Amino acid sequence: METPIPSLEASKARLDDLKGTKGRLSRLVGEARKDGNSADELIAELQQVSGEIKRLQKQVKKQLNGAQTQEKWAPQPITIPPAIGNTTTAQAVVVEPCPDSDLHHADAYVARHPAASVWHRPGVSSFIRRTYGHDTRYLCAYDYAGGIVGVLPLVQLNSRLFGNFLVSMPYFNYGGVLADHPDIAKKLIGEGEKARQQLGAGHLEMRFCQDNELGLPQRKDKVTFWLPLPPKPEDLWDSFQPKLRAQIRRGEREMDGFTIGGSELLDEFYRVFAINMRDLGTPVYGKDFFRNLLDSLDGQAWLVIARIEGRAVGCAFLTGYKGRMEIPWASTLRRYNHTSINMIMYWKALEFAIQQGYDVFRLRPLQPRCRHLSFQATVGCPTSDIALGLLVAGGRSPSRPESEQPEVQAFDRRVAAATSLGNQTTWPPYRQGPAVMSLFQTKAWQSAWWDTWGHQKSFRLVRPWDGQVSGLYESRYRLKGLLPIRSLQFVGTSSRELRTPRTEHNRFFSGIDGQSLIRGLERQLEASPWSEAVFNDLRTGSEELSALVTLAATHHWAFRIIAADDGYAVTTSGDFNDYLEALGANSRLRLYNRRALFESLGEVRQENLWPTRPEDFFQALNRFHRARWRKDCVTDKSLGFHRAFLSRIEDEGGRPYLSALLCDDTVVSVLYNVWYRGVVYNIQAGFEENFHKKLSLGTLHLGYAIDEAFQQPDTHRFDFLAGKGKKEDYKARLATDTYQFVSVMLVKSALFRVLYWMRGF
Repeated sequence: METPIPSLEASKARLDDLKGTKGRLSRLVGEARKDGNSADELIAELQQVSGEIKRLQKQVKKQLNGAQTQEKWAPQPITIPPAIGNTTTAQAVVVEPCPDSDLHHADAYVARHPAASVWHRPGVSSFIRRTYGHDTRYLCAYDYAGGIVGVLPLVQLNSRLFGNFLVSMPYFNYGGVLADHPDIAKKLIGEGEKARQQLGAGHLEMRFCQDNELGLPQRKDKVTFWLPLPPKPEDLWDSFQPKLRAQIRRGEREMDGFTIGGSELLDEFYRVFAINMRDLGTPVYGKDFFRNLLDSLDGQAWLVIARIEGRAVGCAFLTGYKGRMEIPWASTLRRYNHTSINMIMYWKALEFAIQQGYDVFRLRPLQPRCRHLSFQATVGCPTSDIALGLLVAGGRSPSRPESEQPEVQAFDRRVAAATSLGNQTTWPPYRQGPAVMSLFQTKAWQSAWWDTWGHQKSFRLVRPWDGQVSGLYESRYRLKGLLPIRSLQFVGTSSRELRTPRTEHNRFFSGIDGQSLIRGLERQLEASPWSEAVFNDLRTGSEELSALVTLAATHHWAFRIIAADDGYAVTTSGDFNDYLEALGANSRLRLYNRRALFESLGEVRQENLWPTRPEDFFQALNRFHRARWRKDCVTDKSLGFHRAFLSRIEDEGGRPYLSALLCDDTVVSVLYNVWYRGVVYNIQAGFEENFHKKLSLGTLHLGYAIDEAFQQPDTHRFDFLAGKGKKEDYKARLATDTYQFVSVMLVKSALFRVLYWMRGF
C-alpha cells in the first residue's frame, strides 16, 4: 500500500517546522563545541533533518508545478513599429516648415503614426523654444492633396563650448523623422541638411529606436527596454523573479507615502531630482523646464513622489501617449538606496500604467555597460537588445557628436556646460555638505606610503598631508625617453612607475565646497609647474571632480578620463535579516545559509590577528593568493607599508581587523578590514579554494564580517571598494550600493596635448 502524499499546505508547514529544528540544532552544536562537549549526536540529528528538508523541498516543488495548470503570463517580444513606412501611394510634393495654422494637422499625423513618440508632437518643439529660446523648425512633407505624409522636428543647439548642431530631439531619448515612405524621409532629411548649412551647424542628429536603413552613418550607444503590460497587475507581479519581488517588498515596508499627481508635486520632485543629479555629477534642468513640460503635455504627464517618514526621497516623471507609458526621468536620494525605494517606486508606476490602460511601459534607455545594474535588467524586459541609434548627417564624423557622448566621456563637457552657459543649466541649491576624508587620506595611510615609496629620485613632495588635505607629489620622467614631463599626483598613487596598494576615494580637501573649493584647487594647481596632472580614483558626482572640469575649461587645459571603475558597498544601518532577504537565493545561500554546513565540519572561530600575529595573517594571505593567482599579494616592501599603516591608524581612531577564519585551528580564510569613521574598508581577502565543494569560504567569511558590521552601532557602511573577483563580480551580487571612480588627466601645453593625442592617451 502506497504512503499517501501530504497536501501542499501540510508539506509547507512541515518544511517550516524542520527549518526551525535545523536552526535550533545548529545553535546547540555551536554551544556544545564552545563548552568543549561532544556534538556528534547533535550533528547526526542535524544531518538527518537536513536530508528530510531536501526531500520535502523537492516534493513541494513538484506539487507546486503540478498545481500550476494554467500557464503564467510572461512578457513577449515586442515588434517596434518602423518610423519610416512603405506606403506605395505616398508621395511628397513639397517639404517646408509647418505654419502655425497647420500645427493641429501635424499633431494629428503624429497621433496616427504607429512609431511616433510624445516627443514628436509640435507642442514639444514649442515648449523647447519657449523654455530655452532655441531656434526650432518643424518640417512637414505634403502630398498632392495638401495632406501631411511626414514630419521632422529640429532644434538648433549653439554654444561656444559644444559647437553648433541640429538635433531631433534634444533633452529626450527619442525623435527623428516620421514618414510614410523612404523617399519622403530622404526629402525631409535633405531639407534638414539645407537648414544645417544655412545655420552653419556642424551636423544633424536624429534619434531612432532602430536602424532605418537610410544609408547615413549611425552609432548605437544605448539600449532601450519596452515592457509589455498584462491586463492585471497581479499577472505582472507573478512574472517577476523572487529576488525582484523581495526587493519591492523591502521598499514597500520602508515607504510610508506614495503620490502620483501634477504640478502641485513639482517642489518635492525637483528637490529630489536636483540632489541626485548633483551627486551624479550632471547639471540639472531648471525647475521651469519641468513646469513648462507638464503644461505642454497636459493630461499626458505625471509626477511621482515616494516618501519615507513623510519626506520625499524618490521621484519620477511619467508620460503616456498612444498606449505607451514612458519614464524619462527618475531619481532617489543616495542615502536611501539601501531601502529599495526605487524598486517600489517603479512597481507603483507599473501598476499605475496598467490601471490607466496602457499596453507598454517604456523604461529609461541605458548605456549597454550599465544594463546589468538596473531595474530594467531585473524586470526581465524581452527587448533589451534593441539599439537606440543615432544618425548623423553633414560634415562631422558620428564617432563623437557633442550632444550625445558616452556617459563617462561626456562627464567633463556636461559639468563644464553647467558652469559656462548661464541660465541654460543650473546647479541645484541643495547640498549635503562637504565630504570628509576616507581611510586613504589619513595621515597613517599617506605617511606609510611616502615612507615606503616616496624616496625615488624622480619624486618631490609638493604638498604634505595633514588629515584635512591629501598629499601631492611631482614625478619626473621622460616621454619616449626624450621629452621631460612633470606629473602631479596624489600621494598613494603612481600612474606610471610603481605597483603599490590601491589608494581609492581620493580627494583634495576636507571641509570646503563651492567656490571656496574651486579657488583652493586653482591655487594649488597654479602653484606647481606641472606638465600633466593625473588624479586617480576620484568619485563621480563629487564637487572636486566638477571643480577640476571647470578649471580645465577656464584655463584651456586638456581634460581626459583615462580610466573608470565601479565600487560596491553595503549600507549596514538597517537590519541584517532585511539585507539577507533582498539578496538572490544563491547569494544568500553562499553568504549565510551555508554556515550550518561549515560549522558542522569542525570547530569554527574568528580571530583578529592584529596586533599580535600580523606576520601569520600576511603569510596566509600570500598562500591563498599564490594558489589562486600564482603570485604573492604582499611583497617584503609592501609588508613594511602595511605594518606601518596599521600601527599608525589606531592613533587616528581606526580599528584594524586582520580577520582570520579558522576551522579546527586551521586558517581557511582571511579578510584585511579596517574600521574608520563608521566605515569598514575591505582592503584584501584570501581563502582556501578547495576546502569543500559546497562552500565558498571567501563569501561565507564576508557574511560573518557584514553581519558583525550590522550589529555595531557605530558602523553604517561596509565598503568592498573597487575591483572584481577572478571568476565573477561577487561584489555586485552582495552590494546594496554601487558607486563609480574615474581617473583623470589634465594636460597644460598645446604641444603636450598633441603629443599625447598621437600616443593615444
